[in-house]
Amino acid sequence: MATVSRRRGKWVADYRDGTGRRHWETYETRRAAENALAQNVTAVREGRYVPPNDKRTVRDAFEGWWSLDIKEMKIAAACLCAFRRRKSIG
Repeated sequence: MATVSRRRGKWVADYRDGTGRRHWETYETRRAAENALAQNVTAVREGRYVPPNDKRTVRDAFEGWWSLDIKEMKIAAACLCAFRRRKSIG
């Protein structure tokens, strides 16, 4: 269950991600905590939530973006070739 509460003089947005792991973030105002909570809960429901302490590599982030956007975007062939060259090097 996602909640906003006050702890030690700060407002806390407390929620669980798609795997059930608990997250909480502190804010100065109740409104800021409620807005952040709404955004995070929506992202979890839509399957696009990435925790703030996610330890993905740049390559993982790029490949995630690539799989989502490449079909809709028309990327220049030169860009695609340059990426493939770099990927084969590293």
